[in-house]
Amino acid sequence: MSVRIVGEELIRFDDAAVHYAVPQHILSIADHAFGGCGGLESLECPETMKRIGNYAFEGCSGMKKIRLPDRVESLGTGLFRHCWQLRSVRFPEGLERLGAEMFESCNALQEIFLPESLKEIERSAFAGCRNLRHLVIRPGLFERLPASARSIAAITWMDRGASGESPEVLHPYIAGKAGILMDLAINRNDLEAAQYMIRHRLIPEDVLEDCLRRANRRRRVEITASLLNRIREFRRAEDPDDLLDADPFTD
Repeated sequence: MSVRIVGEELIRFDDAAVHYAVPQHILSIADHAFGGCGGLESLECPETMKRIGNYAFEGCSGMKKIRLPDRVESLGTGLFRHCWQLRSVRFPEGLERLGAEMFESCNALQEIFLPESLKEIERSAFAGCRNLRHLVIRPGLFERLPASARSIAAITWMDRGASGESPEVLHPYIAGKAGILMDLAINRNDLEAAQYMIRHRLIPEDVLEDCLRRANRRRRVEITASLLNRIREFRRAEDPDDLLDADPFTD
């Protein structure tokens, strides 16, 4: 195994190992230290590690799993660029900044957990997360997110039962983006998020009707039924005799 270590810093890892556990005395990983290690599938860092440098894991195309240290204070720019098989990342509480190009070309990434301690998130931090389904945050972090990441965060929050948190921050955003978010829920076949918007009356009737047509075309049966029932409630509130006999499933 070829690993260059100077003092408490790992300078360069150049090996065909599938799994690697960074030695316990290491406090820092240098810039580009694991760059291009395409055979590395999992990496474990010691809890005492403080810093991981810029592009440290760039090009680790086989990486599927990484455990970041709980006490890390600094994560570099472009940390996971071209980590094509990485599926989930949990950032530790205490981290204050998420750098640019963090996940560029991470096409398999589906889940990111962000700590409430974040104070700065670069606009391009989530660029390239084309298949991201869950961006798990606390509502207090929502306004610090780049605009491009807020829809996924809102859908995730609703999908997970709103995490037991107060909705003051997110409800105005959801109501203002109700059509876009409902379409996103329909595309993902995310019944929980769709029902949350319906249950909390965050989407007006005319927008619901447009979404109903799109849900039916995409054969989202459960979501279509929920939308149809909500429209019936709207109609009955205005006219108790209006039973909305039309069945969208017969179109």
